[in-house]
Amino acid sequence: MSAHSQISPTPQASSSATDSSFPSDHGSKRRMSRTQRLLFFATGWLIVSMPFLFWWNTWFGRHLTNAQLNEYLHDTKKPRHIQQALVQVGERITAHDGVVTQWYPELITLAANPVEEIRNTDAWVMGQDTSRTDFHEALLKMLNDSSPMVRGNAALSLVRFGDATGRPQIVALLEPWNTWFGRHLTNAQLNEYLHDTKKPRHMQQALVQVGERITQHDGAVTQWYPELISLAANPVEEIRNTDAWVMGQDTSRADFHEALLKMLNDSSPMVRGNAALSLVRFGDATGRPQIVALLEPAHITAPEAGRIVDADRPGTSIRQNGLIAKLAPTNVSASQSTIEIRSPIAGRIRSVVGTGANVAAGTEMGVIDPATEQVWEALRALYLVGQPDDLAAIRPYERELPDVSNDVRQQALETEKAIQSRSDR
Repeated sequence: MSAHSQISPTPQASSSATDSSFPSDHGSKRRMSRTQRLLFFATGWLIVSMPFLFWWNTWFGRHLTNAQLNEYLHDTKKPRHIQQALVQVGERITAHDGVVTQWYPELITLAANPVEEIRNTDAWVMGQDTSRTDFHEALLKMLNDSSPMVRGNAALSLVRFGDATGRPQIVALLEPWNTWFGRHLTNAQLNEYLHDTKKPRHMQQALVQVGERITQHDGAVTQWYPELISLAANPVEEIRNTDAWVMGQDTSRADFHEALLKMLNDSSPMVRGNAALSLVRFGDATGRPQIVALLEPAHITAPEAGRIVDADRPGTSIRQNGLIAKLAPTNVSASQSTIEIRSPIAGRIRSVVGTGANVAAGTEMGVIDPATEQVWEALRALYLVGQPDDLAAIRPYERELPDVSNDVRQQALETEKAIQSRSDR
């Protein structure tokens, strides 16, 4: 995760430097008035303090007193206050704080709150006390929530009650986010698009609709199953990535299973990861190392020696295959004056070599932290198949840091609990 920036105090000049830099006639200098000095120092204090004050008021980790917790839990004008209070109720439940039961009725009520983030957090909190039948009943109702995130969190909490009713919702969590491709395709159009090698986006659109038809148990879709096997070797990464997801929708097919196992060796980390996630739907944990790799940052090295002529800034969000820097190689050829350095994953730039720097071949040029969606999918898969050896990759996401969303943090904690539970059996 990107490091916090620190404000360094202005260094004070030494007395010798002062003596040599200014005339000895101090009386000729116009001094600031007392009011001006106070304004100057007050402004400086605000510049330094405001970032901290903002952090103090938005970070969920700040401890709330009982009075503050009660106030925040009922602050309907500020949903983030309600969410902060919910998180601390959950933490107090795990710490066996008996006082927290006074807010249990609010937890039941918040299950129907119009704000999705509140319902999502509430589903997690109710899973912390498995002695409550009213929580159990509320979570069962939340399996029908309009939000897939809330349904998934409710299902995960029900597992803590020993209730597998939400198994379909947990399996659904493994499905990746996909680009919306628009209008419905007829069988003829789908067949045309699936073979349109000149327009990879048409092929991808057809694949998505094949996947949707599989989930709807459309028997006609099996006519394109041979194409799904063939597309696993397509030269376009986006097509292989979508294809890996689609083959995970029909777990009755041994040929899909075999194709996905081969895709674990794909040149793209995203394709390997998607194939591994689909294999989990087959009850196959062979791709567990590839799933763990989805939690790791991408380290980008210089393909050749040269000078950085342009670079993006740390902290910038970047899409998969997005440009992070341009390298002017030392041995310039007429056909290639610069090399574009691109990110293999979507996420956020943690670090990147600055413009003007000289790099040797193989030198690390940048580090990309994975996107929240990728991390979340990996954590949910590891909830089902993770092992104790995976905890080192999971625990960084349990920290209360600005770059780790509350939902990811909760999922990381739940994933570790599931792994520990399996290892204790």
